[in-house]
Amino acid sequence: MWLLRSPVVAAILALAVRALAATWRVRRLDAHLLDGSLARGPVVLALLHGDLLVLAALHRGRGIVPLTSLSADGELLDRVLGRLGYTTVRGSSRRGAIRAGLAAMRALGSGSPAVAVDGPRGPLGTVHRGVLALAATSARPLVFALVTASPALRLRSWDRFRIPLPFARVQIAYGLEDGVMAGRDAERRAAEALGARMRALAGIPEPATGLRPDPHPDGRGA
Repeated sequence: MWLLRSPVVAAILALAVRALAATWRVRRLDAHLLDGSLARGPVVLALLHGDLLVLAALHRGRGIVPLTSLSADGELLDRVLGRLGYTTVRGSSRRGAIRAGLAAMRALGSGSPAVAVDGPRGPLGTVHRGVLALAATSARPLVFALVTASPALRLRSWDRFRIPLPFARVQIAYGLEDGVMAGRDAERRAAEALGARMRALAGIPEPATGLRPDPHPDGRGA
């Protein structure tokens, strides 16, 4: 749709995000895990797809390089993030995984790639292996961020996309996974463990069938 490619729409959305975020009352838990890691160099930042709006609004100017999908929705997100001051990497675990992985590795030279670990289509809270492979290959720490907010709108999409209302209380909790081991099996086990940890902290029920098979086993994007 042409609206998704309109620079005017992206500009309006970015302005709305800035204005909305300016009203939030923000609390950061264990912020030293991110701040201290960034002080030592780039990190791999892991997040849930539904928390994109909050984390993009509140992490500007910190050298974060978001990974956005190649879909039409991803193109709109890419434009909005550009308006918010981000440099982005395009690709996902379904499309453009190799290109995205290489670009994310290059980004680690000067910035910190941010990956929606359950993107682009879920399941909700399921960590795909690519983000662990990126951390293991680069030997950089993996920091994850989880959002809670009240009051907030939750869309009926698979990711339960979160939009905190004006003057909402927004909380971001950070966690650290350091020393991720390389190798398909080690990365898959680490992805399962990280997914369980993030789901528990976010209050997401455990999936009935466990980790979904990775559609691109050698991919570096999520």
